[in-house]
Amino acid sequence: MKRLVIVLVVALTLAVTGPAGAQNLLTDGSFEVGAVVAGGFQQLQPGDTFGAWTVVGEANGTGIIGLPYGALFALEDVEAVHIGNSVFAGGVEQSFATSIGAEYQVSVWGLNWPGMGAGTGTLRVYHAGGDNLNEEWTAAEDAWTEASFSFVASDTTSTLEIKNIGGSALTIDAASVIIPEPATLCLLGLGGWGLMRRRQRS
Repeated sequence: MKRLVIVLVVALTLAVTGPAGAQNLLTDGSFEVGAVVAGGFQQLQPGDTFGAWTVVGEANGTGIIGLPYGALFALEDVEAVHIGNSVFAGGVEQSFATSIGAEYQVSVWGLNWPGMGAGTGTLRVYHAGGDNLNEEWTAAEDAWTEASFSFVASDTTSTLEIKNIGGSALTIDAASVIIPEPATLCLLGLGGWGLMRRRQRS
């Protein structure tokens, strides 16, 4: 009985904390492009690419933040991406392979530069068939804020677009798209395994 309780506790923990080490379907979700010019900021223009990411939005609206600024503004490692300011809207997007009918979990973290106020960003997943899924979130000033949502793919290729629509200095990092772990199946599977072990020993 004690073993079964332990197994169920572990299963519940996995259900709450989510999948450990789940594969990120995005390439370079932490924006570690390794190409930032001296001074810590590289300005990009719409249509520019860095790795698997493509810049969208208005001219002068997007830039890559690296050292020395990255030490202050990167959530993961040393680089992040700055999308938009009080004048120009900026953003990035990346396409990735999906399976029709499968569910995916999107997560992006945002931070507004100190003194610039809170700003609003959008996450959008769109498909060639025209299906659009939008999620807005407001990132706090000088504090990382997560935006996340789930979607079911309707095409074999989906595109994640991250844009700043709030006219503020929004920095993003730690973007990911994962296949969520079916927690209920995990719970039932581990519980069943515990019962089998118990019966084998009784």
